[in-house]
Amino acid sequence: MGVDWTRPQVISVANGSPAAQAGIREHDEILALNGKLISATGTDTWMAAWLKRNGETPVSVTLRRDGQDVTAQVTPVIGCSIPIAYVVADEANAFTDDKKIVFNSGIVALAKTDAQLASVIGHEMAHVWLRHIDKRLGNMVLGTVAGAAVDVIFGSTGAVFSREFQKAGLRAYSVAFEREADYVGAYLAARAGYELTGVEDIWRAMGQTHPDSLRFARTHPLAPMRFVQMKRVADEIAEKQRKHLPLVPDVKQPELAASDESGTMSAAAH
Repeated sequence: MGVDWTRPQVISVANGSPAAQAGIREHDEILALNGKLISATGTDTWMAAWLKRNGETPVSVTLRRDGQDVTAQVTPVIGCSIPIAYVVADEANAFTDDKKIVFNSGIVALAKTDAQLASVIGHEMAHVWLRHIDKRLGNMVLGTVAGAAVDVIFGSTGAVFSREFQKAGLRAYSVAFEREADYVGAYLAARAGYELTGVEDIWRAMGQTHPDSLRFARTHPLAPMRFVQMKRVADEIAEKQRKHLPLVPDVKQPELAASDESGTMSAAAH
């Protein structure tokens, strides 16, 4: 079409962000950073690398707005560096590999509010912060080693015990890790400014849409228990906000008495 260069355009500005404070607006075209023209190729990668090198040093951003060039002075702040990827998939799921967060369109369809979606993203961020993946891999290694020892003792072939112990290691503490991530993730959403009233309803929707989440709990808590815990956490956070206390999660919070990891619920859960 004869287009050999296009400029990146601002599609949204977060409230209270350095860009908002500098007066940057939606639809502004970004021309240069500290007088250096934006690269015409690999633009997003180039800008990300430039801003990372720049750190928290103020930067002069040259913009094109309504046909006129304007300059904004932006003072960056350090934020979360984990990218979030959106995937079109019906399964109501989200996950992290410690390098990125991926969430499916199916989980977005269940979420009725931004806060509910923020709690899901907070959950995955909490996994990273709490180093759950490293802990699960450590459990897997221990399971594999223990299984190999049993294989040797019984003279089994095909590493049968190694494989089964490895699986058991991966499952070890999985439910506890998920519940801890739910708890901390709610705090992350609240600290990001989201109102958590009704945020637990996403787990009611999960139970209605995916009935298996009501009955089985091998690696994740039952949906009803996640509903109960999220409601309690939201109340806990609201109480801290009323008292003007710091929103700091207690990651040593006691286990909810209302559930066990065998997939059953006590009367207290109801």
